[in-house]
Amino acid sequence: MILGTKIRIIPTKEQESLFWQSAGVARWAYNFALRESEMWYQDTGETLSQMDIRKFINNDLKPDTHSWLKQVGSNVMKQAVIDFGLARQRFFDGKADYPKLKKKYKSKPSFFVNHESLKRTKDGFRGEKIGFIKTSQPLPKLTKGQKYYKNPRITYDGRNWYLSIGFKREFEEVELNDVSLGIDVGVKELAVVSNNTFYKNVNKTKRVKQLEKRLKRKQRSIARMLDNNTKGYTNNRKPIYIQPLKDLKNFQKKKVEKEQ
Repeated sequence: MILGTKIRIIPTKEQESLFWQSAGVARWAYNFALRESEMWYQDTGETLSQMDIRKFINNDLKPDTHSWLKQVGSNVMKQAVIDFGLARQRFFDGKADYPKLKKKYKSKPSFFVNHESLKRTKDGFRGEKIGFIKTSQPLPKLTKGQKYYKNPRITYDGRNWYLSIGFKREFEEVELNDVSLGIDVGVKELAVVSNNTFYKNVNKTKRVKQLEKRLKRKQRSIARMLDNNTKGYTNNRKPIYIQPLKDLKNFQKKKVEKEQ
């Protein structure tokens, strides 16, 4: 089974600038393929293949007037033209409307990452042209026999950048029987099953209540520490600290020693 996941990316300023360039190249390539296809059909009455469009960009435009295409990964332009070809084919098959131009401020910024060069690392991944990228969580491991992630793409949602990938997972088949059960989810008990099975609610246990009390004490302690370290506020109500927060370990103890 192919599963998909979306992981938040934490890029540097240089990497984010390259992301915007890549998204712009992908949008330009898609729109260029759409315009060229329409013009070719008007002149000849035939359909221009996406392969011919890619050859024209690589052989005529890229070495001369469009050298800026070399600043991003080669697969960014290639996959954008392929995406146009797939969108046009869905229109021919009657499954979707005719493809439209992607506008800069209305279309979602996204681009394809070369799946062959995308490698999982401890804290993120490494990709073509973009180098090592840190992520908010590790990428899922590939199973035995799977060399690459499926259709990796980087997108922007208006606030954060994300990597979307597909990967294979094998699940054991469970043999079903004819037994039917009713489950009642409660407050005191987590769940009560119709076969008289009870599942306890861990949030009601003594251990969890002890941890909640400890958490409250820690939160009050940190609040007092911050209050003692605050000498005022800015016009935007941002606190002005006496000492940097990174130096606040055992701050109250140091304050008492200084007063004595």
